[in-house]
Amino acid sequence: MRHVHLATVRHNTVWANCLGVFLLDDGQPEGSGDNTVTRNAVRDNNRQCPATDQAPALSGGGIVMYGSQHNRIERNTVVGNRGTTVASGGIVLLTAALTSGKGSIGNLVARNHAARNAPADIVKDAGSTGNTFRRNRCRTSMPAGLCRR
Repeated sequence: MRHVHLATVRHNTVWANCLGVFLLDDGQPEGSGDNTVTRNAVRDNNRQCPATDQAPALSGGGIVMYGSQHNRIERNTVVGNRGTTVASGGIVLLTAALTSGKGSIGNLVARNHAARNAPADIVKDAGSTGNTFRRNRCRTSMPAGLCRR
């Protein structure tokens, strides 16, 4: 979902991609945000996609927000997304360093089930601030403390 606002992604099964659901701020005015991702099954998105002139190598990301803001990520099942790139993990919130420079800010991540994702079930970088994490069933997060509270 590139440069998208007010969209809903609901009741999908997404598997065997580099990234499952990707909310991308591509650097255009207005950015990306105010979307809802709910009740999806996002699993085993471990395909290796090589770097291009527009993006780094990608693999192993379940639901990835790259500078996308004010989204609702709720009641999804995110399992087995494993990789070693910056966008790897179950539910991932990243700063859009290559496009707008904006963090993934003001998102609600709630009531998701995330398991067997690597490097963690929930991943948030330092530039992605002001997010709310509620009642997510998972075991691992980076930083620690983002699972079930």
